[in-house]
Amino acid sequence: MLPAIKNPTEYPLVPLWGFSQAAVAASQAQVAIKMIFNDATTGSNKNIDQVMLQGGTIVGISYNLDTNKTAGVLGISPTVNGNEPASTNLLYRLALGNAARKQYKLVTALQGIPFAAGDLVGAKITTDGSMAPTTADLVVTLWVVFNGVQI
Repeated sequence: MLPAIKNPTEYPLVPLWGFSQAAVAASQAQVAIKMIFNDATTGSNKNIDQVMLQGGTIVGISYNLDTNKTAGVLGISPTVNGNEPASTNLLYRLALGNAARKQYKLVTALQGIPFAAGDLVGAKITTDGSMAPTTADLVVTLWVVFNGVQI
């Protein structure tokens, strides 16, 4: 077994593509974000997470809206088996400031969120009642490193 990954930039980062929400609503509390397939905007897709084939660590999150956020609170958290990390984790509810439309964070694996083979990995959104605009569309990508990967 390889030693614990300390610097994610020394190992291949794997993107978990495709979590999306159309017309981000105000007053959401830890709402699971659907995966993008053919038509995530119609709500016909109910998948909210991906099964991991082997263990690893979520070390990053990036997301963007199709327009600038103008008011309120918006935070995105990675999840493992439907659970957000502890509020002390650096990836917990990564916030987006006003007049911005994108946000990202990369941490070391020691600061990341571990998962095991078979775990479900996804993302949740939290907004307050003044989140605006509520017409903005959201795309989220999680970044992981898998245990035992060598360059």
